[in-house]
Amino acid sequence: MSTQTYPTLQKGSKGESVKHLQDLLNRADRQKNFGNPPPLNVDGDFGSNTDTAVRNFQKFYGLSVDGIAGPKTWEKLEQLLKAHPTLQKGSKGESVKNLQDLLNRADRQKNFGNPPPLNVDGDFGSNTDTAVRNFQKFYGLSIDGIAGPKTWEKLEQVVG
Repeated sequence: MSTQTYPTLQKGSKGESVKHLQDLLNRADRQKNFGNPPPLNVDGDFGSNTDTAVRNFQKFYGLSVDGIAGPKTWEKLEQLLKAHPTLQKGSKGESVKNLQDLLNRADRQKNFGNPPPLNVDGDFGSNTDTAVRNFQKFYGLSIDGIAGPKTWEKLEQVVG
């Protein structure tokens, strides 16, 4: 998926590209909570709410805040939302922090049996392993302690 295939969109734009943008903004906000109001209605109409969401996204990521979804905005959305890496005990980094944050948010919503909130430290240790296993068990997923595609997908559904 190349950023060059995305059109520049702004208030007043309509169509499938706007629907795609709205969906990506909703997904990005679920991951990072950059300050959007309730999820955007994915209706293909770049109105006031979509304009606000684009501006909030741009501000959160230090982009030029103009409300226009141009190449830099698309590139940042694409970078943020590329496939989640498979993570397991011993993994480290930003993706683990994202996983830990989502697990904490999911447990607050559904109380799937986690111990106190995870320390969002980017280190996939015993507590994160237990949290992943509890989440997988609660949602009927394969209980392996590995955050793969099905675990990520379910986390996004629950937190979204």
